[in-house]
Amino acid sequence: MSIESHLREPELSSEDRESLWSGVHLKRRARRRRGRLLRTAILAGSLFVAGVGVQQHQARTSRTELAAPTRLKLPDGSSVVSQPGTDLEVVEGGVQRVRVDLRAGSAGFQVVPNPARRFSVMLPRHEIRVVGTRFQLRVDARADLSELDVEEGTVEVRRRDTQALLARVHAGEHWSSDAPAPETSAAPEPPAPPSSTSSSRASSTEGTARAASPGPPNPSAPSEESQAAALFDQATVARRHGDFKSAIAGYENLLKRFPKDRHASLAALELGRLKRVREADPKGAADALERAAKDRELNDDALAQLVLSYDQAGDRKRCLAAQSRYLSRHPEGVHVNEVRASCKGTKATPR
Repeated sequence: MSIESHLREPELSSEDRESLWSGVHLKRRARRRRGRLLRTAILAGSLFVAGVGVQQHQARTSRTELAAPTRLKLPDGSSVVSQPGTDLEVVEGGVQRVRVDLRAGSAGFQVVPNPARRFSVMLPRHEIRVVGTRFQLRVDARADLSELDVEEGTVEVRRRDTQALLARVHAGEHWSSDAPAPETSAAPEPPAPPSSTSSSRASSTEGTARAASPGPPNPSAPSEESQAAALFDQATVARRHGDFKSAIAGYENLLKRFPKDRHASLAALELGRLKRVREADPKGAADALERAAKDRELNDDALAQLVLSYDQAGDRKRCLAAQSRYLSRHPEGVHVNEVRASCKGTKATPR
């Protein structure tokens, strides 16, 4: 399988390629149930599940090293694509009720419509309820942050402790757990009327004071992290819709304004890929990919793209150097065959 089968649109659905930060392993745990439990055979580097079976006994906890997203097929026909580093547990996987616990990392869900079945995803502090939809979830456990992007349908967000409905998120909308809560404080009591002897002077003095006061800071002003996340989401939506020019501009803006944000490495990888494939700019791609390669979790994909960029430019010397870096660090990497076949010394077309 070529590297572009992982990274190129439109062959991959968007849920297969989101949010590659958050660690290097997928932890799947299953509990004993009377009904069905999942058995998945994972092929590292491919983006599909090779088999789904039924177990009647308690499955053992497993920890698998992965270099690519992995799709889990559920008994009701729904699917979950989990990214490397995701802590995800299928707690209930029956036809009438599905519950998935997402404690950390990133996963995409495609839920088959079925009003008679309850499908819920439990986040650290919130519950996601759906009937039939497609959406992306990200959980940053250290920052106590959960984020939701809905691609199709409508999703309900509730508090886990009180089950209070917090939001209904529709297709194309974004929700974040760090969004400011609506003001619920009671309106202040009106001030007592001033005395007749001092009303004019007091009114003038208070008016001057109010005009001179700068006012309190806005508590709902977005943080740098939320601004970076919004830029990343906007660029990603543009990429999904084929607006590659806007996507490139969005990723570049994120890298310029928030170079140390946790989204920056993935933005650099996406930027490099788009510049190489969509703009035929291997030099510009190489600059972004070198930046992405500094992230240990993205190094495999970034170095492989870097090899293809230099191969595309016909720069055999740099291509061989990048090839050597890849093979020394990832001798059994996902893209090893593609990398070994590169660097032939002639300009290549984007693959």
